[in-house]
Amino acid sequence: MTLEVIPDGWLEGPMVLFWGGGATEVTALRAAFRALAAGVGVRVAFHDLPFMTAAPNAGLVGVSSPDDRGVVLSETTRSEWILTPAWWDNAEGLLVPFSDSSDAPSGSYQFLHQGIGMPVIYSTSRAW
Repeated sequence: MTLEVIPDGWLEGPMVLFWGGGATEVTALRAAFRALAAGVGVRVAFHDLPFMTAAPNAGLVGVSSPDDRGVVLSETTRSEWILTPAWWDNAEGLLVPFSDSSDAPSGSYQFLHQGIGMPVIYSTSRAW
């Protein structure tokens, strides 16, 4: 699975894209989201997960917080994707169809977060 921050990926604005990988990697990403949903204060460095290949500009840390702030970009440190435990739980559920490779045709994608800050998308093949 690959993690990228694309400067002009969505409506000419930045977006975060998780893409590729198979059912095994998606299941592992879901487990990371479940860890974040477990409670406020949990942090997960997505770029350091063993199944993740991160583009040079794509250091991203998931943070479970009492407040939703979306993705907060940083030029000097790793960016943070800050959501409440309930929203991490929601994002985990949105990945369920991709956990079974027979349910996710090539080119499928799903918004994992949008509305606050930049969108975060999972795509099976870097298409959205």
